[in-house]
Amino acid sequence: LAEDTKELEDRIERSKNWLAREMIYNGKIQAEDKEDGYSFEIDFNFTNKEVLAKGWDEAGSDPIADLKRARLHCIQAAGFAPTIAILAGDVVDAFKNNAKVQKAMDIRNFNFATYTPKIINDAVTFLGTIAELGIELYQYDEWFVDENNVTHPFVPEGTVALLPKTIGTMEYGLVTQYEGEEKGFRSYESSLVPFIYGSVEGNAKNFRLTSRPVPVPKNVDGWYILEGVTK
Repeated sequence: LAEDTKELEDRIERSKNWLAREMIYNGKIQAEDKEDGYSFEIDFNFTNKEVLAKGWDEAGSDPIADLKRARLHCIQAAGFAPTIAILAGDVVDAFKNNAKVQKAMDIRNFNFATYTPKIINDAVTFLGTIAELGIELYQYDEWFVDENNVTHPFVPEGTVALLPKTIGTMEYGLVTQYEGEEKGFRSYESSLVPFIYGSVEGNAKNFRLTSRPVPVPKNVDGWYILEGVTK
């Protein structure tokens, strides 16, 4: 039972990560209930998304200027600045090899930018900081498999996400379940709702763990997505 509980909790946690990813990068979540046969969309009206005219791997591009522009937009729209930048794996080389980034890192007395990679865990690498913007740089390498058995990176290729320390909260919908003739229908307000059921006739005991998570942004103008960062 403990092993089954851990497996189900891990599945739910991965689903929550996917929900957060969809909110951050797409500004909306497509949800489907195959059992009841309906689908719907949660649209957060997210508009802070920009496709760069010049990728960071192209001559004349200026990554720090792009990040500064996005940061100032968030301050103006939301009233606070993003402090974290999540770089896709293919963006990292474009950033560190960019001529203007290397020039900023060479001005050692002012310490405008530093590149000091450090592995946090298997998926997260701390890359360095842009001191003049107050932004920490990270690389996030994790993948998920969709319902069509296609593998996707959690961080879409060619993107950079500028995020505040706290982007929002994970809220949970009510879970209502039928618990037999004696108890009838019961509703629970909880992030995880367990249910053990079975029958003597069926010679089986079943375990179910239910969760209805949905991410809720603190301020939809508080983060910014750069696309087309690599060409």
